[in-house]
Amino acid sequence: MSEREIDEILKELKQHAESEHEPAKSEPAPALQQTAKTEEEPKEVITEEVIPEPVEEKEPQPQPQPEPTPERAAEPEKTAETPEPEAEPEEDSVDLFTLTGDDDDKKSENLTEPTEIKEEPYEAQYDDEQSAAPKRNKVLVMILSILLLVGIIACVYLGIMAFKGGADFEKGEQQTQAVTAVQTAVNPLTGEDDFSSDAVGKRPVAVVAENEYGVDAVRPQWGLNYADIVLEGETEFSTRLLLFFADYSKIPAQVGPARSARPPFIRFSEFFDSIFIHAGLSHSKGDYEGADTVFENDRVDHINLLNYPDDGKYTGRDSSRTTITEHTCYYNGKNTKELLKEAKIVTDIEKSKFTALPFNKKAQPLSDTEAKSVKFRLSINSRPEAS
Repeated sequence: MSEREIDEILKELKQHAESEHEPAKSEPAPALQQTAKTEEEPKEVITEEVIPEPVEEKEPQPQPQPEPTPERAAEPEKTAETPEPEAEPEEDSVDLFTLTGDDDDKKSENLTEPTEIKEEPYEAQYDDEQSAAPKRNKVLVMILSILLLVGIIACVYLGIMAFKGGADFEKGEQQTQAVTAVQTAVNPLTGEDDFSSDAVGKRPVAVVAENEYGVDAVRPQWGLNYADIVLEGETEFSTRLLLFFADYSKIPAQVGPARSARPPFIRFSEFFDSIFIHAGLSHSKGDYEGADTVFENDRVDHINLLNYPDDGKYTGRDSSRTTITEHTCYYNGKNTKELLKEAKIVTDIEKSKFTALPFNKKAQPLSDTEAKSVKFRLSINSRPEAS
């Protein structure tokens, strides 16, 4: 409100008060006190001076007229406010209080104070709503992340368990096969199931034996029926045998007559990673490649019985059939384990060097025609045929 409007209102109030000629001012104290609370300290002093005079004069009059009380109280307020041009907002607040009364004061207080109180929670609520959305999103993301992580962990766990179960199954199957193999160990050279479990994975032993055609005293060979494989190969004037023993613990005490090594026999023994035992060897000369060269180049583990005394421990002489020296040497197979240990030879099979032979589980005929004889020719220096 402007100053002119305020002056006109005050004048009307003053004229109205003079026309009534009723100076009674019952209960002015509360209104003045309320207005004084909103003003500065000097205004309160002016109102306090005006309040006591009308209260003492008109206490017995019961007429409650709150309107005239602020009229005269407004005059000193005007005088007090005129020298202060900057206090226009305070004048507006005072005039409004004087016009509206106590009830209006309460309403104004309710309008001013609660508006501030309401604004704060509204802003807070608005902020909470803005912040609640990302919070909810974060919570959802966290929940989904946890579920995804749990799913991944479960899948990994199940995969590990499945792999472990498969590995355990394979391991158990291998163990079962191993147990079966131990119980029914198969001879790797014959396919027979009467093989000792202690010999499984051990290298065979190959021994060179005499088979001179012109000397009947060399036959039958000692230990021939104990051999798992018998190989016959030609030499300079006849043939010789190579006896293979898959289980060297079962070699008999006398094998032979033992003879010298030749390159073809050495190379054949390498098919089974065999330990080669012989009595003498051929030497390279000119274009001829002897057994000594093959042993060195192929790095074949071998034992020359001529390097040991013929006292019978590893080798000996049997002159019961002939006195010719080269036909009397034999090998004592009972001490093979000790001999290999003394020679520092590894007895475990190297699988990459061992040729596994396939065998039928059941005997099957090779053809519908029954074979009654076998004919073969070794060379012009040997017998033309054998049957």
